Amino acid sequence: LRTPVTGLLTAAELLPPGRPTEMVKDRAQLLRTLVEDVLEVARLDSAAERAELQELMLGEFVERRVRTFDADISVRVLRESEVVTDPRRLERILGNLLANAGRHGQGPVEVTVEGRVVRVRDHGPGFPAE
Repeated sequence: LRTPVTGLLTAAELLPPGRPTEMVKDRAQLLRTLVEDVLEVARLDSAAERAELQELMLGEFVERRVRTFDADISVRVLRESEVVTDPRRLERILGNLLANAGRHGQGPVEVTVEGRVVRVRDHGPGFPAE
């Protein structure tokens, strides 16, 4: 699955600059992310990969990870909580939520940590009521 997607991304880099090229690159990158997600789920289902659980302070973890994003994202820790989780997977989930808020919503993006709950909120129109 990775080889054709990598080929697609490489071919997209050779296209002339412009909006259509950027759209192709964006879609190819989304496809790459989807393939990686599917492969990770397959590894988890097959027990080929085990979660590496660690104790960490959730609010502190979220604050550090959000700082690595380029976007203007505010973080509020209302109540800190120690959790046992796989930091790599939690980072990926948080990254996906922030990327979706940036891609499909409107700013500002706000992250709130309250105990063991993390909320990511944007100010976009939301989903249609269909």
